[in-house]
Amino acid sequence: MLRRIAVVGDTLTSGGVILPYGCEMDFMFHGRQVALIGGESYCGKCESAGVIIKAGGPTRLNYMNTREVALHGDIVLCKCEQHPLIIALHAGDSTVDDEAERYATALSSTSASRGEASDASTQSRAYDEQVAARASCAALEGYPRLLLRV
Repeated sequence: MLRRIAVVGDTLTSGGVILPYGCEMDFMFHGRQVALIGGESYCGKCESAGVIIKAGGPTRLNYMNTREVALHGDIVLCKCEQHPLIIALHAGDSTVDDEAERYATALSSTSASRGEASDASTQSRAYDEQVAARASCAALEGYPRLLLRV
């Protein structure tokens, strides 16, 4: 699915805003820093900062081959029970195809060929995820360790 690229200054569904980075960054769209997965946003509802996490398909632009670009509809992990989403407007018509449809079709055809139920609520599986967090210009102290299956 084509999704707009998020940049610093774009808003959230909670009335918040994507915050600028503390380090020098030259990855810009329409004169604004590109928002990155793992970057911070301010939530206007709970008045706290939250980390941007990925939602949607797996394909993203990468900054310096290490950080993924945040897109319209990505989630901000703030203190709100219902986490806000990014509303990407300031990068104009700059979009990325996250390939959500391609992977959803592949997953559903694989499940059908195995005779598995396609409704996720009827499936019970154990997941063991291992994540390595790295940051070149941000401290990892206080990095959230919550994984959401979206």
